[in-house]
Amino acid sequence: MASRFRLPRQLTAHLRCPRICSYSNSYFNSYSNSYSRNFTLSATLQTLKQEQPPRPFSRSTKIPNEPQPLDYLVKELKWPLFGAGISALAIGLYISLEIAREARGHVLEVAVGTGRNLAHYTWDEVISQSQDETEARAARERERLVRLLDQHRPGGPALRGQQHQQQHGHAIGSLPGEVLSFTGVDVSADMMAVARDRIRSAVPGLDRLMRRRRIEEMPRLRVDEVADRGLPVVEVLDGRVRLVLGDALRGLPPPPAPPAPLLRSEVGDGVTAGGRGVEAPTKYDTIIQTFGLCSVADPARLLANMAGMVQPDTGRVLLVEHGRGSSNWVNKGLDETADKHFRKFGCWWNRDIEKLVLDAVEDIPGLELVRLERPLWLQAGTTLLIELKVNSQALGYVDHKPAGSGRR
Repeated sequence: MASRFRLPRQLTAHLRCPRICSYSNSYFNSYSNSYSRNFTLSATLQTLKQEQPPRPFSRSTKIPNEPQPLDYLVKELKWPLFGAGISALAIGLYISLEIAREARGHVLEVAVGTGRNLAHYTWDEVISQSQDETEARAARERERLVRLLDQHRPGGPALRGQQHQQQHGHAIGSLPGEVLSFTGVDVSADMMAVARDRIRSAVPGLDRLMRRRRIEEMPRLRVDEVADRGLPVVEVLDGRVRLVLGDALRGLPPPPAPPAPLLRSEVGDGVTAGGRGVEAPTKYDTIIQTFGLCSVADPARLLANMAGMVQPDTGRVLLVEHGRGSSNWVNKGLDETADKHFRKFGCWWNRDIEKLVLDAVEDIPGLELVRLERPLWLQAGTTLLIELKVNSQALGYVDHKPAGSGRR
């Protein structure tokens, strides 16, 4: 007698698609940790006013009432499972190795989703600003010195950009991995609730400052009231760790203001905070987004908003996206299924991301393309790793120093 079992509803409904994107990857990651532990759900910028909104993912597919035989399920889901697993594994590796590793200074993650990137950031500097541990600080300084020497040793990796090194020396917050503050923005209250629990686990010490579960109901976003600053739902460690419920198409919140005891030299230049001589940063050193341009209603506007909030010259906008690939037959398949896929998951997986970025570089003053790569040959060029910067000379001014300058 054939063995029969019932898959969970969410898994049965969402493993019919060979790609991981938008809403579907949230539940796949829950049941396939070996493939997608490092993957993130971030394409949640659903401000779809002129397009038909996707149906809730829990009702997007009819589930048969009768349990299916195991051999039938394996036969039907073999290639979707294989494709989804390869996608989650490869993309997760790139997120953990390339994106979170390069985050530095004041960091903004747009479309943070359920917060699957949070575990890959380095939180040492964020926490150390609230602690007075001389030995721990000295140990970190020694480790940092070793990193600096290693980057300059013969045959070792060089610091990216000599101009960046000349302007900022070796200030804390200038090296990759040195995060001074983190702000995550998302428009979905439901996903923000999950991210709230994850950030409590990801940042050491927050489990003692935050309840295990939020008692009050997660607020719903009313963009007419909160405008571009959004609605903070998590704000701890003097504001250095924040989750903000907000619509990135309307605007992005500024970096957090430093606490009063900090010296002027320990933070970036900007407007004065509270009239105490402490200057708050006005722009971010790193802006990260993973898989958001495929879902947002106006990708060009989102790119413009991110360009307007990144530190000129030294700041970076880091994107991991998916869209049209380098193979005609793959693109044909994406085009044929794009409408159906969007109705289910709210994601246009056939968008020409490269063209969107290049058009933004032409239209947005000062925006420059640093690199655009199509890694992961198994993805047929559908996964893109993009790095952008803003040139202050093209803007006609020289902006303030980045956050963290002056700390040695």
